[in-house]
Parts: sequence; C-alpha cells; structure tokens
Amino acid sequence: MQPSIKSRDFKAMEERRFKSIDLLRRGLSQAEVARQLKVSRQAVNIWDQKYRTRKRRALRSTTATGRPAKIAFSTIKQRLPKILARGAVVRGFVVSLWTTANIAAVIKQEFGVRYHRDHVRKLLHRLGFSWQKPRRQAAERDERVIQKWLRQEWPRIKKSRSG
Repeated sequence: MQPSIKSRDFKAMEERRFKSIDLLRRGLSQAEVARQLKVSRQAVNIWDQKYRTRKRRALRSTTATGRPAKIAFSTIKQRLPKILARGAVVRGFVVSLWTTANIAAVIKQEFGVRYHRDHVRKLLHRLGFSWQKPRRQAAERDERVIQKWLRQEWPRIKKSRSG
C-alpha cells in the first residue's frame, strides 16, 4: 500500500498518476489500481482516459492554478502575529477581541491588501490560530448578589406566577 500524499505534493501526485498507468498496462483492473494507490476508481478511470488520448503529457503536473497571492504568505506570517499579539484595542478597536472583519481591516492598513473576512479565517488557520468563543459573563458579575437573588427573589417571583 502506498502512503497517503499531501495534497500539495505535485511531484508525488504526478508519480502516482504514472504508476496507475503502469499498473493498468500490466493488466490490473481500475478497481485494483485504485485500491493499491488509495485513490478512487473514478480517478484511475480519468487518468487512463487522459493517457489514451494525450499520452504521458496529459498526466504531468502543471503549475498551481488560481489567482496569484496578493502578498507573500511569509510576509504576513512574519508580521501579522506580532500585530495581533498587541491586541485589538491598541489598533483602535473598541472591543478587545479580534474578529475576522477587524483583522481584515488591519491587513488592509498594514499590507495594503483587501482580504474578505472568510479568507482571513483561512489565513489565521494557516498561521496556527484557532477561534475562541468569549465567555458571556459580565466583568462586574457579583456572585454573592446573584445567589441572594436566587434564594430570595426568584422563589417569590416563581410563586406569584404559579398562583
């Protein structure tokens, strides 16, 4: 069995496609090749069809598709965590918690690049950050007052509603 391949290891993925063709030429079925290479049978079928029409060039790796990055990830990786560590209030936000919208605004100010807040979430994940849900508790919370209210007022209110 072949170990799984990282999704961005283009050379290894190319080698796997070539290996599938070699196995098919040796007489293995598409299902057997798929099991051996730990891929879907449909993937093997597509590779076989491409090979039949355009030979090996159809299975070669190509450069990454998609829009090129607006700014190098290494630049953001170096500077953004330091900015975030200083806190949101330092950057002029009222609430001390970072939101993806706030971080997008900071990226625009610092790097001159506009990111959608959904992309900011993905970027933060790549940087090793995880989302945190803030506790919904008032800073001024007085546990003694709450307990007194629960012992004295709540039973009175509950009793008056049930009558």
